This record gives sequence, structure tokens and C-alpha cells, in this order.
Amino acid sequence: MSDVEGRTALLSALLLTASVYVSGFSVSVSIATFLISLIFCPEIVRSLLTLLPMLAFFTFSSCILSGLKQAVNMGFAMLAVLTSGLIVASVPVNEFSLSLCYFGFPEHWAFQIGLAIRMLGVLKEDMKRCLEASRLESRGFFAYLKALKAFSAVMVLRSVALAESLYCKGYTGKIAGELRKPGLKDFLLLLISSIVFVCSFFHFFC
Repeated sequence: MSDVEGRTALLSALLLTASVYVSGFSVSVSIATFLISLIFCPEIVRSLLTLLPMLAFFTFSSCILSGLKQAVNMGFAMLAVLTSGLIVASVPVNEFSLSLCYFGFPEHWAFQIGLAIRMLGVLKEDMKRCLEASRLESRGFFAYLKALKAFSAVMVLRSVALAESLYCKGYTGKIAGELRKPGLKDFLLLLISSIVFVCSFFHFFC
């Protein structure tokens, strides 16, 4: 379970991401956002490592299209946005859904968003198995084509199975459980995120 409470994670991620954009992709604000995310939620490091190839490709593309200076700014900005987003991703799905309800989202919307997030991990494993199976028969592009066809069929079956499961369990759209109370660490994260957000306006006007 994440140490960061759900509502705090949502608000802090929103403030930190907004800070990066408001500052005009300032490197200092991006680095501050990155460090804050890692300090308060160190368990996101593993997830961040899996995203490094995408970040490297994004930075390289920015360098070709906009030059080295802009690529550095955009690279740090993307890193900051990813790490702040991973704070939310580290929150348990049920707590995430309850947090959305707390901020005024309709309960059935919050349930559906939480369910979609929960299914991402399942679909990721399904895609991995489809690729492994297709590589036993084909190579290169044809292997990916076969995997895509198989994955499409698996998604349909998953959807039908999920709908039947919800129907059998008498789904009412209600989300079970209660939110945790924010602790000192949560308040500190929210305070620092707010300070970074306010300071980002000075970077915008400088």
C-alpha cells in the first residue's frame, strides 16, 4: 500500500504537474517536482525505470525537432510529469476511486475509472502472453500481427467475463471501504506541492 493518502496524492500530483506547465517547463521546477515525488513516494522508482525508454525517445525527438536546450527542458518536464503521475498510480485502486468520489465525481464514474485502472495490469499480462505465443510460430512483424489479433479476442472475452461477474455479484455501483485519514507526511507533501505551485508563477513572469 502507498504511504500517501489518496486525496493527498491526487491534489499533490495536480499541483506539481500544473507547476511544470505554469513555469513554462522550467528545469528547476521540474527537478523540484521530481525530487519531491521520489522523497515522498520512493516506491515509484521501479515503475519509473520501465518508462525510461519512452522518456529517452521523447528527449531525443525533442532534440531533433527543437534543439538541445529545448530538449533538456522538455526532458526534465516529462520526467517531472511522469513522477508526479506515478504518485497517483501508487495509490490502491479502491482508495483512488473513493478519493474521486470525495472530490465530487459520481460514484459510478469513480468505480468505472478504478475498474479500468485495475484491468490495465491484467491486459498487460494478456498482451505479454499473446506475444510469447505468437513468437513460437512467427517472427518480426507477423508475430506482432498475430499477437494483436489474439489480444483483440482476449479483450472481448475479458469484457464478457467481467460483465457476467458484475451481474452475478449484483453490482450496484457502490464503492466499498473508507478513506484513510491524512497523516503528517500527507500534509507536508501537500504543503510543499502548494509552495512549488506558487513559486512556479514567478518563473512564468521572469
